[in-house]
Amino acid sequence: MSRLKIATFADLHVGVTTYGVIDPSTGLNTRVITALQSLDTMIDYCIDNKIKYIVGAGDIYKNSLPTPTLQREFNIRIKRAANNGIQVYLQSGNHDVSSVEHAKSPLDPFNTLKVDNIYHSRFKKVFNVDDLFNILILPAYCKQEDIEKILDEYNENKPTLIIGHLTVLGAKLNDWLVEQNELAVNSKVFIRPNIFAVALGHLHKHQILNDQPLTYYTGSLQRIDFTEEHQKKGFVVLDVDLDKNDTKYKFIEIPSQKFFTINLDLKDSDDEMKVVTNFITMNDENIKNAIVRVLLDVKKSNNINEEIIKKMLIDLGCKTIATIQKNVDRDEMIRNKSIDETITAEQALRLYFKDHENSEELINEGLKLLKLMENNI
Repeated sequence: MSRLKIATFADLHVGVTTYGVIDPSTGLNTRVITALQSLDTMIDYCIDNKIKYIVGAGDIYKNSLPTPTLQREFNIRIKRAANNGIQVYLQSGNHDVSSVEHAKSPLDPFNTLKVDNIYHSRFKKVFNVDDLFNILILPAYCKQEDIEKILDEYNENKPTLIIGHLTVLGAKLNDWLVEQNELAVNSKVFIRPNIFAVALGHLHKHQILNDQPLTYYTGSLQRIDFTEEHQKKGFVVLDVDLDKNDTKYKFIEIPSQKFFTINLDLKDSDDEMKVVTNFITMNDENIKNAIVRVLLDVKKSNNINEEIIKKMLIDLGCKTIATIQKNVDRDEMIRNKSIDETITAEQALRLYFKDHENSEELINEGLKLLKLMENNI
């Protein structure tokens, strides 16, 4: 067999619970259920399409100490893939294990128990797959010099798929470059004989970085937060012809938790609530089953009614209301711009409250406090 298909995924982050609630029927957080459903969808696809190999490029869990319940739920699903004859290769990412070298990954029991068809490593490891090709797993917390050393010493002649959990120079975490924020690896390091693809995890945006060898981020299976609001989510299937040294790929988009931001500038509006309610009504499909946040730029004197907004969102079937945030123009909040460090505290007090309806009372109370402060009481 010279042609084979490999499903690759990363950054499942089982254990993320932000914006979720407990599902009474399972006792699991709804965000955990959504992540597990994504894994189910991928495994179903592999079974239905007779894909023999699944590779996970790190960050299976949110942290290195997932609860036994979370481990059980993940293990049940991976075991289902294995029981259907699919070989599963899992790499530990930075969330799966601490940087301490002797620390164990929650994926390590697969090694200890020697579960059929399931393989794992947090360190450099070469797997000979059916004597057809190799999978080279790079260690967690891998740096440029580490990769160069590993590949310089790697002298296997077999076609090789590299799995890494790291940041590549020029890769994007949404719409901005990230190499200035993290230590990044130059993708040219992977241009070596026999390497037919480099599947990466760590950055959640699916993206192709190079064609030769095919170097890409699978993207996360689920949206984690609002920074991923507009990203498509899914996994990548490699279609490899080993004889012709030809690697094609297909991104398989799957259903993902919706996030939706209502972001309105209402500073020049005469009726802020009408603008908000009209916008909500027009976006009913975006709101349904979504985690929603509301960001409103308003005048200090506005007619925003948060309870009405909440009720509308709930009635339209939003999953969670993350926040309703009113941002008031700071210039408007300053009652008198002549208040600065050149005047006395008493003068500032009188200027600040002079237009308030209870100005005299507030000024008198303020003067009492100033007097107490002066007397160090």
